Amino acid sequence: MRRIFILTVLCVYPLPQMAIDLYLPSLPAMALPLHASQFGLQLTLGLYLLSLGAGQLFYGPASDRYGRKPALLVGLSIFFFASIGCANAHSIHQLLVYRVLQGLGAGCGFPIASAILGDCFDGKKLARISSIASMIYSLSPIVAPALGGYLQHTVGWRINFYVLAASALILFIAIIFLVQETNHSPNGNALKIKSLLLGYGQFFRHRRFLALMFCLTFSYGISIAFNVLGPFLFQVEFKLTPLAYGQLLLLIGLAYCLGALSNHFWLKFFSMNQILLTACIAVLGISNLLLVSHSVLSIITVTCLAVFATGHVFPNGFAQALAMFPKQLGNASAFLGSGILFATSLLTYTIAHSQANSVLFLAYSFVGISLFLLLSFLLSCRQ
Repeated sequence: MRRIFILTVLCVYPLPQMAIDLYLPSLPAMALPLHASQFGLQLTLGLYLLSLGAGQLFYGPASDRYGRKPALLVGLSIFFFASIGCANAHSIHQLLVYRVLQGLGAGCGFPIASAILGDCFDGKKLARISSIASMIYSLSPIVAPALGGYLQHTVGWRINFYVLAASALILFIAIIFLVQETNHSPNGNALKIKSLLLGYGQFFRHRRFLALMFCLTFSYGISIAFNVLGPFLFQVEFKLTPLAYGQLLLLIGLAYCLGALSNHFWLKFFSMNQILLTACIAVLGISNLLLVSHSVLSIITVTCLAVFATGHVFPNGFAQALAMFPKQLGNASAFLGSGILFATSLLTYTIAHSQANSVLFLAYSFVGISLFLLLSFLLSCRQ
């Protein structure tokens, strides 16, 4: 029964990412019916990430105050109704509003699932279960884009959001019956403004925690850069169909899954910091190969290798960051997740605002992000 409980919690991780991956192959096809520009459609990703981060700042403390399970169910309910709204949007402005609401609902996923795992595991056990969480999370970038490409090809883009609504509903029911409460010491002050400011203030002052947060941000930034540029680069410039593009994204998701699986293995022999350093250097070296990549095959190969390397970053950085605040797991995971998403939403806006669709710009984005990734890790080692 405990395994079913943990598996259900792990299934929370892919849902917020599904709301990114599932509709990516449909982005170019959404322009005409919504009277939207490329920038407006890319903004649906940036605003979703921004609201996803904002939501986490609330759900973490709320789970400390009222319990993990009730806060998780509230977030899933909001996500469900917002997904229905996205499916029925008739303008880009309506879609942007519902995407913001969708992000606010999905904000429950990362901090609460992470807090539950933190309630149940610590140390290397937490790093190992985080690797498994990364593998479960990677189901979204493996399955969702291919499914989204097929749905776009056969039905149209609106069905993607109905699928998201159905997924939230199934998860809602599973949590009611299969997940037990793990917060046995609720903090009555967790949602008070003074308590929130004091709690989040100590995270701001903890330099190693912040350095690890930025390390995780730039690791995620590799995938985000590809998600922002990929749909238009491959479907407009290289003339791929949504179905073909979705299948390419499946390979990238599989690469991340294999990276997380590899990390789970190497933790038996090396420390988390040794793996992190090797992964950060690998991402930088691989990213430079994009500068000499010109075909679809070479671009996807290099991207898969870079994403494989980032699969070693998140579990170890995440476990080390949470280990610094074992008695504030809800707040710490919320701050960590929000910081990552606020920064990546800014990164999304910057890349989208460039209006660039070239392979060279993708390469420059990867190299710049990987440089900051390595720098962030090195700074975390100095604290």
